[in-house]
Amino acid sequence: MELLVLVLIAGLAGYLLAGSRFSKPIDETTEKVGKTTGGWFTRAENWVKGLFKRDKKPAQEVIDVETKTASEEAGTIEAAQPAARQSSRRKTDEDA
Repeated sequence: MELLVLVLIAGLAGYLLAGSRFSKPIDETTEKVGKTTGGWFTRAENWVKGLFKRDKKPAQEVIDVETKTASEEAGTIEAAQPAARQSSRRKTDEDA
């Protein structure tokens, strides 16, 4: 009986709070919580990175260079010949 009365009181208090000026849309509340925890995690991440910061060497520059074969440089472009066919290396029933 006491539990039932306690549940009714809690439900009534929740109903009254939902209609008061203290109630906020759930979207605003979750957005605020997300920003707060995101800020905490960002600060913690930056702190950990600062603790274990190592001197990083600058990345080497990557230069794209088109390679040309000797025949292309000479001006005689020949069509590539297909490679010679090789037999399969899988064993057949005859080989086993």
